Amino acid sequence: MIIELASPVHEALFDDLNHTLARMLDEIPYDQNIVRACIHMNYHLLVGRSSLTPDMVISLMDIQGTTDDDPQYVLIGECAFSEQKMHLVEKLKKYIRGLPHLVVIIMVIVEEDSSYNAPTKNSDAWTFFQGLENMLSQKDFLALQ
Repeated sequence: MIIELASPVHEALFDDLNHTLARMLDEIPYDQNIVRACIHMNYHLLVGRSSLTPDMVISLMDIQGTTDDDPQYVLIGECAFSEQKMHLVEKLKKYIRGLPHLVVIIMVIVEEDSSYNAPTKNSDAWTFFQGLENMLSQKDFLALQ
């Protein structure tokens, strides 16, 4: 089982990009009575036989209904924060194979400056946290620094 849970760091990157791309789309001259351009965040897609939820998607849709086509997905953005880079690359390959109108793929990899190391058993930190009856609030935890 894979559980994907976005973190504030994960979302912040694409939130900023969303604002920038939205302004750019507003500046491109096109007939908005014919085509609808949308930026979707964490939008569920069925790509081939895979159910995927990219962090960002830009879709173009014929809103007059002159074609029976599904929306055309022209941009996909994915961020690897808690997942392995190779898992992300495999997802991007699925998008490439399954979305024929795809023009842009954004791959963001967030790496920690140093790997997390849990306190070793019987260290001062381990003893302190083992002795707590309740979990600390974020504010109280950060105040320990």
